Amino acid sequence: YKKAIVYEDGVYMFGEHLDGNKRMLLDMNTLNIKNIIWKGETVEPVITFDNGCQISNKFYWPNFGYGTICVFDFVNKTTEKVKIKNVDFPILTIIFDGEYFWLSGIEDEIIIWDEKENEIVKVIQLEKMAREFPWDMRFSSSRILGDNVYFSPVYYKKMIRINRKSKQIEELFEIENDEVCWNIC
Repeated sequence: YKKAIVYEDGVYMFGEHLDGNKRMLLDMNTLNIKNIIWKGETVEPVITFDNGCQISNKFYWPNFGYGTICVFDFVNKTTEKVKIKNVDFPILTIIFDGEYFWLSGIEDEIIIWDEKENEIVKVIQLEKMAREFPWDMRFSSSRILGDNVYFSPVYYKKMIRINRKSKQIEELFEIENDEVCWNIC
């Protein structure tokens, strides 16, 4: 298992498609563990990194595939795969600012997405990559702190933050050539 999410009195444990998509629930009152069968669409969450976000009773993860997000509903034990309109590259990080989702992926851009309308609100262009790397992944996690959205690199050359109001990008520090996969906790 690669991820554990606490919801009410349970700890939900998730594997990803590379290890059979196993999903279990640990009941913290009884300490019993059981397999969870999620109803709904088949989803393949990208959970190798810390790249999902919880909103109320739902958890959003990038989905393996092009421009899709998987949504786990913890109350109904259902899954849904949402196709982001006009996005045809893999999404790798997702964070919610209370109004919009901020997404990053393999392309050199950050996307601000309105889930309700399934519309791209804004595309923030990043500096093109000039670093040798084995994967096309840019960021491994994102977090919102105050007025800024932070993105930590997998193979991007800098950690960045973007002001949510002005959309101005600030590079915080450069990542050394032998460093990969930073994470924000």
